[in-house]
Amino acid sequence: MWETLELQGLQHGWSQAVHDEETGFCSIVSLARSHCPINMLELYEYFGFSVFIGRHLHKLVVQTLPKEPAKSSMPHLSPREIDVLKLAAAGKTAYESARILNLSARTINFHVQEAIRKLGVNNKVSAVIAAVKAGYLNSNAMR
Repeated sequence: MWETLELQGLQHGWSQAVHDEETGFCSIVSLARSHCPINMLELYEYFGFSVFIGRHLHKLVVQTLPKEPAKSSMPHLSPREIDVLKLAAAGKTAYESARILNLSARTINFHVQEAIRKLGVNNKVSAVIAAVKAGYLNSNAMR
């Protein structure tokens, strides 16, 4: 990005970050110019303004965002998919899970793939993480 700005004649600049603990959003405002470097006295002199303008612009942008993120419907995992993910979370392989649940390793892998599909993730580790976040693997959800 800086290379593109230099092509436009901008050579000197600074940025002011804003972290909004209330909303969890972060933003950054950058100021740049083509003439004379920015010295420490100038940074000190305009620091308050850059913080003010950064926070003000941040609030304006946050106001345009949806108030609540769209809630996705929680996928329904079968009891067997939950069992298989619980064992995966404990570090068990498909072979070990198959022996524990008295199933074939192929059936275990089928249940893992179904959980991956339902949770909209790409692999078994992500499926375990998503299941934990969704509350499927807490002690109350398991049999």
